[in-house]
Amino acid sequence: IASEGAVAQGIRRLEAKTGKEAEFFIEQKKAMERESAELAKAKQLEADQEKARCQTIIKSLAPEIKSIPEIAGTKIFNKVINGVRVDTLKSISDFVKQGTKSAAVILGSRTNGTATIVVAVTDDLVRRGISAREIIKEIAPLIEGSGGGTPQMAQAGSKSGEKIEEAVRKAGKLITERIGK
Repeated sequence: IASEGAVAQGIRRLEAKTGKEAEFFIEQKKAMERESAELAKAKQLEADQEKARCQTIIKSLAPEIKSIPEIAGTKIFNKVINGVRVDTLKSISDFVKQGTKSAAVILGSRTNGTATIVVAVTDDLVRRGISAREIIKEIAPLIEGSGGGTPQMAQAGSKSGEKIEEAVRKAGKLITERIGK
């Protein structure tokens, strides 16, 4: 049976292949199933590699994260890590926030000519009026992009990654200014 469909109420149409056509149809179907299985394996391998890479990045950043000076009781960590996906940036920001009571994390990445920025702040900073979404809205134009999110975490993306370092620095500066108020 190659396909099945409804023609009218209570009437079904079955299309079947026979002979050489049936053999060819079955081979095509098996080939498609093999391709799907290979694609699924490749995606899983890629996800596993990205997870391992994330763990490696976190381990390499751990000393730097521990030595972040506090400003008014808040740690501000900003860094550009090129070649990583947005999920990895979010995982790194979660790791940084877990190690402290009050933190703001600004991470950027340039990958294949595109740029991504993630801004995350702890709940105490949100209560003090510092919103990750507002920071993203202010810095996204610097990378000719747009973004949004929640007050705790927001992200921006752009097809132009040229000014990502400047945007990450500006976000850190904006947060520092708002903490000082």
